[in-house]
Amino acid sequence: MDFLTFLTKFIWPGIVFFILIKYRKQIGEFLTALKDWTKIVFPGGSVERENRESKITLPEPKVIVSEESPQKLLPEDKSLSPEATKVISTLWKHQQFYYTDHSKGRWSFGVGFANPLYRDYLVGVGELIKKGLVTISFSNGQCLLTDAGVNFCKENPNKLSPDWNFDMWSP
Repeated sequence: MDFLTFLTKFIWPGIVFFILIKYRKQIGEFLTALKDWTKIVFPGGSVERENRESKITLPEPKVIVSEESPQKLLPEDKSLSPEATKVISTLWKHQQFYYTDHSKGRWSFGVGFANPLYRDYLVGVGELIKKGLVTISFSNGQCLLTDAGVNFCKENPNKLSPDWNFDMWSP
């Protein structure tokens, strides 16, 4: 048996054992503190650990009482900026291509922050979110049409750019 084999097989476990013995008090205090750790606070809610099970407490959602879902209501102001027109035209063009039955799903996209058109994308998405026509997916951070957005596109095809090309979002 050569010296390196001897070191790898016998010496390092001995060193680990020595460290565990020498610092057992500090390790014990750390494990006790970890066991007593009971609450983590996140923005918008907190997680409490009870008997090794997590319970998430979130703020109560606001309930809007309306006969029709606010997601389906069209905005009163139907004018759109050029940036918003680019975003909603891109969404509508691909929504029609990929999801002809709009109840089956929504097509989404996003523009990376390094893209020179990122500012236009943010301005357009912000305006469309205020009007309730698009929303942002929590799973991937991309924008997608709401029911109101689908209804808006169906009722106002003249406000969209029919020749808009998704490749134009690429630099």
